[in-house]
Amino acid sequence: MVFPTGGARGGDAPPRMLGLVSGLDVEGMVQKLVRAAEEPLRNLERQKLLLTWKRDAVQAVNRFFYDVYRALEPLRLQSFYRTQRVDVSRPEVLRAESLGGAAPTVEISVDRLASPAALVGDSVRVNGSPPARNATLETLGLLSPVTWTVEISGPTSQGKSVDVLPTDTLADLEGKLRGAGLVARYDEGTGRLSLATSATGASAAFSLREAAAGNPSLLELLGFPPNRDPATGEAFVRASGEDAQVTVRTSTGTLAVTSATNSLEIFGYRLTLLQPSGATPVTVRSSLDVDAVVERMRGFVDTYNKLLAEVQQRLSEPVYRDVRPVLAEEAKELGEAEASERNAKAKSGLLARDFQLQSLLGKLRARLAEQRAGGPYTSLAQIGITTGSWQERGILHFDEAAFREAFARDADGVVRLLAGYTEKLPDGTEVSHPGILSDLYRDVYGAMSDLTRRAGGGFGLFYEPRGGELGRALQDLNERIQAKARHVRSLEERYVRQFTLLEQAVARANAQTAWLSSLFLGKGP
Repeated sequence: MVFPTGGARGGDAPPRMLGLVSGLDVEGMVQKLVRAAEEPLRNLERQKLLLTWKRDAVQAVNRFFYDVYRALEPLRLQSFYRTQRVDVSRPEVLRAESLGGAAPTVEISVDRLASPAALVGDSVRVNGSPPARNATLETLGLLSPVTWTVEISGPTSQGKSVDVLPTDTLADLEGKLRGAGLVARYDEGTGRLSLATSATGASAAFSLREAAAGNPSLLELLGFPPNRDPATGEAFVRASGEDAQVTVRTSTGTLAVTSATNSLEIFGYRLTLLQPSGATPVTVRSSLDVDAVVERMRGFVDTYNKLLAEVQQRLSEPVYRDVRPVLAEEAKELGEAEASERNAKAKSGLLARDFQLQSLLGKLRARLAEQRAGGPYTSLAQIGITTGSWQERGILHFDEAAFREAFARDADGVVRLLAGYTEKLPDGTEVSHPGILSDLYRDVYGAMSDLTRRAGGGFGLFYEPRGGELGRALQDLNERIQAKARHVRSLEERYVRQFTLLEQAVARANAQTAWLSSLFLGKGP
């Protein structure tokens, strides 16, 4: 009879044929002996499961701390609360952004935009129609090569020679002029060639000269009526740009401003001019962006409350000490539903009454309840951030109306309380006084560092090469499991060898008995 393999040898081991001589259920006995020896191994695997779940639970809590850390990043900075919101009455005329310390209200008239030096040729016709881009200059009347000299002045000045051939197409001419530094474009629909500098302003200029110009010159053939140098006979055209002109009115007076570009900075604003304003000026107003602060504060409160709920739920989970984790081989016997139910109970309470989490949570609560001297507001409750009754266990409540009122009454006081302030001493040195949220930011950072040392992970802020304390414990458990598995395998092999020797002994005894029997039978009548 062929018996199934058992114990630590696994289902892939070759079958063994034992007990044929003795008649004993050797395979069954070996399986029972190995099964008993495997129980410590299974206990180690259960410990590994519990430790893995605990590590994962700590890392999950750490992610909630990381969310709070990210939510606090802007709120800990004094500059965030001084971000200004800019409203423009006519956004089609100009865009404006605050550079900090912008004037509350300015009135701006855009009289003229900055423009590049530009020329647009007259419409060119061949047989009554605009030529295509691939039409050669010969079809326009150019019979011999010419040389153009392109000189550009402005922020970067340059001069280049351009050789033009009758076989060049209008597209080729476009490319050669762009290579010389001009913005060139031929429009097939209108038959016009436009030339311009990339820079704007009155300092931007260019000239285009045609040496030994024929009559008509290539410039004339392309729709640019040229001037003629009386001394050399050269045909030439030139163009200059214009500066932007802006009139700015404030409570202190009126100022005329010119700019070489359509982007300028004035009275704490960066302006981008889009079009002339005409008779109606543009009103630009700047104010502290309370909406952005309120939105960030609400996000922080929500994120903090999620952390609080997660940690409190972990701390108060019931503990089922009589429920052991279900291993994979046991799950097959129990069924998926029952195995899942047992594992859920075994996972429950892994962080119940965890001292580290209780300590970290208590530190955060104490920080948010602190009183701070040195300003008009001394606590978060005075600006609309409060905790409810004791049953809520520290859940924050955000009163937006109260916060806006406190911010409108004394924005600097709110900033001092939340983000801190810098004090200048009589000797000229500066001392930084952190705010409640600045200190809370450091507290959360420290909490994440502690949890990372315990369970690994770290979200890019920390690095634990062996996965923290729990990771090292898991590695040690793995080594013990491997050693125990080797011990069970060697034990099984020893049992098999011993039973094999028993079979051999029984076989020899049977042989001897048969021999003796044959002797007795041989002496009969």
